[in-house]
Amino acid sequence: FLLYMFWILADDPSHRHLRSNLSHQGLLTNLIASMRNAQNWLCATFTGLINLAISIMGELYGVMYLTQAQHLSKITATNIAGLMFIGMIVGSPLMGLISDRLARRKLPMLVGAVCILFTVLLIAYTGRHGAGVLSILFFALGFFASCQVLSYPTIAESNPGAITGTSMSIVGIMLNLLSFFAQPLFGLLMRAGPSVGAKHLVSHYGASHFAIAMLILPLAFLIALMLVFKIKETFCRPYARSMSDHVTTNSAFEDAGLRATSS
Repeated sequence: FLLYMFWILADDPSHRHLRSNLSHQGLLTNLIASMRNAQNWLCATFTGLINLAISIMGELYGVMYLTQAQHLSKITATNIAGLMFIGMIVGSPLMGLISDRLARRKLPMLVGAVCILFTVLLIAYTGRHGAGVLSILFFALGFFASCQVLSYPTIAESNPGAITGTSMSIVGIMLNLLSFFAQPLFGLLMRAGPSVGAKHLVSHYGASHFAIAMLILPLAFLIALMLVFKIKETFCRPYARSMSDHVTTNSAFEDAGLRATSS
């Protein structure tokens, strides 16, 4: 990968003359411009909330939930939890392809948020399931979580080229910040349930403990779903083209208004 970066990736593209004047205004000015764009924060928060499925169930508590609440073996639980990442691998390019074909960003994000909400409810609140059903559900959880990747092109299409990288860094901030708070909160909520047992000096939690703690996920996905309605659709157009179309449309309305007034 390092050799690929060194030999193939362009450090300074030949079309640098297209760069905005913002690139000469300094790091602080560009950072402020990125942070003042509400679209960046909406997309970043959407990604951070949807990604909680991965950071909580894929990285931290998924195997524990499957072994203690669903009573599966550790090997089976590990394999099932790993299917979340396979779902992300499969879903990410498909989400991008579907979004490009539809020339829409918000619709796949909306559908993904609805589907991941129902998937986590099926996992957490419909009782015990067999390994086969759980495999499908965890794969689906990862697959629908991949709708978060659409925030990146949405941000790229909502900012001048000179601050695209800075704007995308806001996604990393929100993604890690939300995981930083959600992971320990999940553990605290599990302890808030009925008395915890212990086996071989390891705390053992039941389905009721996880039912309380996993309320974080549907709540997060519901908020993410509402955020989609606040995000502005870019129609998969580059920033310069989107802005020119917006200006043209506004000019057309202004001309129509002037003609109506004069007549």
